[in-house]
Amino acid sequence: MHRVQISFLGIGFLQDPSNKASSDYQRTSYEFPDGRSYETRSFMEALARWQHERDAPVSRIVVVGTATSLWLSLMELEGFPEEAIDALEEIDAQTRAPHSGTTQAALDALAEPLHAHIGCELVPLIIGRCDSEQEQLELAGRLTACVPPGAELVLDVTHSYRHLPMIAISVAHY
Repeated sequence: MHRVQISFLGIGFLQDPSNKASSDYQRTSYEFPDGRSYETRSFMEALARWQHERDAPVSRIVVVGTATSLWLSLMELEGFPEEAIDALEEIDAQTRAPHSGTTQAALDALAEPLHAHIGCELVPLIIGRCDSEQEQLELAGRLTACVPPGAELVLDVTHSYRHLPMIAISVAHY
C-alpha cells in the first residue's frame, strides 16, 4: 500500500519584517505520541523520520508551496545529498529576491535525483495563493493526481496559508 505525505510550506518566520531574506523556520523539538522526538526546522522532515522509524514509511512526499515559499527547508530531509545543496541554494536565492520566486521546473530538476537519497519520491508543487475558486479547484486536481487510489494519506498542515490544508482534507475524502 502506498503512503503519501502531503506537506505545505510557508515563508517561515520573518526575523526582520522589512527584509524577506531574513525568513527561516526556527529549530524546534517535535515530540510524537510514542515519545520519540526530533529536533529540526521542518515538521515535514520530523514527520517523515517518525513514520520511517515506526516501520510505516511514506513512498511519496508531496510538498506544496508558492514560488516564494521557504523551499530551503527541503535541505532538512534526512539523506539530503550535499551535491544538491548548490541547486537548492539557487532556488532559495530566487525565492528571497524582491518581486521574484522560483519555478516548477527548477524544483522538478532538484526533486528527480533526490529519490535515491531520501528514500521516497519527492513531488514539489508550486501553487498560487488559491484565493479564487479556480485556483482551489486546480490545487484539488493536482493533489488528487499525486495520490494513488487506495493510498494512505498523511497530512502535515504545520506551515502554510490556513485554507490550503482544508482543500487537502476535502481531496482526502474523495
